[in-house]
Amino acid sequence: MARGAVKYVCSECGTATPRWLGKCPGCDAFGTLVEEREAAAPGKAPEALAGVPVALGDVSVSEAERISTGVPELDRVLGGGLVPASLVLVGVPDPSELFGATHPGEVGAAVGCILEGTRPLLLEVQALVSPSDLAMPRRVGTGVDPRRLAMLVAVLGRHAGLALGSADIFVNVAGGVRIDEPGGDLPVALAIASAARGVAVVEGSASFGEIGLTGRLRPAAQSERRVDECGKLGIGTVVVPDGAPPRERGPQVVAVETLRAAIAAGLETRAREPRVAAA
Repeated sequence: MARGAVKYVCSECGTATPRWLGKCPGCDAFGTLVEEREAAAPGKAPEALAGVPVALGDVSVSEAERISTGVPELDRVLGGGLVPASLVLVGVPDPSELFGATHPGEVGAAVGCILEGTRPLLLEVQALVSPSDLAMPRRVGTGVDPRRLAMLVAVLGRHAGLALGSADIFVNVAGGVRIDEPGGDLPVALAIASAARGVAVVEGSASFGEIGLTGRLRPAAQSERRVDECGKLGIGTVVVPDGAPPRERGPQVVAVETLRAAIAAGLETRAREPRVAAA
């Protein structure tokens, strides 16, 4: 039998309150509030009565039927689709298309595929390498860990033959995105190598992979999903660490073992001639 809700009624004026008070708020009399219990309505569930605690395990929960939006990625973010009578604000552009846009032939720019949570995201990494007059050249990174950047510069100098010891190096991740996972090492290194050598990365290419202190590349998590994301944006070549499974469709996957090999595969062999607009 369901128990009724409890209230406290003043014996002098009849004022009712949900909890006991020493002084009646209606007539200002002291000690006149008396506990009374309301009878529960027939068939009314205990959890529907105000003021009656219910064990968490006894609370009945019904799964709302969700409506598919027709966009698999949006349905995944929403937990299966839209809930009836709910409101969802949705942004217009694809993040990868927005952050991963580059200009062909641009020196010091490389496209990388990182994981933002569990979702692959294409983004542009920009680098500038300039001779320094300082005793301690600057290593400035926006959107990358400064300690990780210093490590990548040291590995590039030791294992890729790039003379960076007397150069200021600036790295920026376009769009204000921050790289917080090791799969972003390779595009950062390729952007720096491109800026240092004065040659662009291979047009229509992207990369991802972790770089070790020995100059060898380590596989990145969810490589298949990353390559698929590259294919959606029309990327033709993806430079990845060795060990990636072969693919029959989608972008060409170039698997390499070392940073030196990645630079050889990811950069143009010579500087391009500047494009001249038609008269």
